[in-house]
Amino acid sequence: SIAALILDGNSNGDGAGGDYSLIRHNSSGDLEFYARDPSGATNYIFRTGSSEKVRFQAGGGISFNGDSAAANALDDYEEGHYVPTMYGQSGTSSFDLYSGESKLSYHKIGNMVTVHGRIRINNNNFSGGGYMTLPFTAADNDDTDNAGSSAIAVHGIDYDAARRTLFLETGGNSAYGWFLIVRDNASWLSATSTHLKSGGYLSFVHTYKAA
Repeated sequence: SIAALILDGNSNGDGAGGDYSLIRHNSSGDLEFYARDPSGATNYIFRTGSSEKVRFQAGGGISFNGDSAAANALDDYEEGHYVPTMYGQSGTSSFDLYSGESKLSYHKIGNMVTVHGRIRINNNNFSGGGYMTLPFTAADNDDTDNAGSSAIAVHGIDYDAARRTLFLETGGNSAYGWFLIVRDNASWLSATSTHLKSGGYLSFVHTYKAA
């Protein structure tokens, strides 16, 4: 139930050893491509004339137009939903979300993650600053561009008479986003239950670099 086209470097056509490639139609109905080479190079390269257009890299990922650098290969895509858990800094205190309005969407392209949607706070029984879980752990924060941050649109909450901005920021090597209050010409503050009130909506798009 398997048919195969074999390119054998030993010229005997047996598709064995370490120097051959094959294209086969397997018993599950899939079309499979194999490349085995004694040097260990198993890239799959598509060309137009002499110009390389697409490369499936041996180490995983896809690169384009002659770029063979592993760092530039697109090596992951994922999308889905998750329900964040929200906490306060002090002890294990937390606040819960309305069950019908507690889910966020995410898209992961390579190592860039975007979380978007709207959640609604049910009870904010917590102390200290507030934070919430993210779908993936963030990259090391040695460089400031690894930190993700986004302004939060807050609905139904008169949370700050001075109209200061509520932010969500991701720290390096962390799977959490921290809620902060950004003030003009003053240090930032941790957002507390005063700012994250029961019954309020948090609507935002947050992008950060995953580990």
